[in-house]
Amino acid sequence: MLNKHILLIFLLIGFSFYSFSQTDSLKSNIENKKKYLVFNISVLNDPDLSIKDGITLSTVISLKSNKNLFQIGPLWWFDQNRNANFFKGGIFSYNYFPFKENRLNFYFILDFAYVYKNDIWSKEMKYNPISSSIVDYKSKWQSLKNQIGYGFIIKIYKRIYINQSFSIGGEFYNYKSKTIVRENADYSNEYKSGNIFSKFESSYFIKTGIGYSFE
Repeated sequence: MLNKHILLIFLLIGFSFYSFSQTDSLKSNIENKKKYLVFNISVLNDPDLSIKDGITLSTVISLKSNKNLFQIGPLWWFDQNRNANFFKGGIFSYNYFPFKENRLNFYFILDFAYVYKNDIWSKEMKYNPISSSIVDYKSKWQSLKNQIGYGFIIKIYKRIYINQSFSIGGEFYNYKSKTIVRENADYSNEYKSGNIFSKFESSYFIKTGIGYSFE
């Protein structure tokens, strides 16, 4: 029940913030119609991985218009687990810059992301000291994230900048797995948690990246 209340609060805050920013951007467009594209690559935290296990990257194309920045792109998972998928999902972000452009710019952010992980392998495993079996395993975890936060951009050289942001919110997710033990069906099992809205918990992103603006 508490998690549902937290999600509702973030949805209301996000909707209110989005409505406010859209109204403000309409006023800004009358005064200044400057628009340009931005390319950014960022490293994201992953609560399921330590640094030695791998990293998650986002590569996004952005459209900057006055105080508004819209970003969209794929997520990539560089993981030492060779059985997991390389392409991890996608992310959409909306950034609102309340102040005039400068070398250091502060912004608010809304993050929406779809993330999934497939894990498939087959190997020989021992179930007792004298016998072993070939085990086939596959699993899929997927989630929908909705988060709000803040960040900053620092221009380091002409059109090159670095950025960092933090957003927090919630995610709906589900998980399913299937294990087949070829020589002993009694050890085989299958699990499904339900549809993608079957489970909910808090989530967050910490993004650190570098970008280039095509002004």
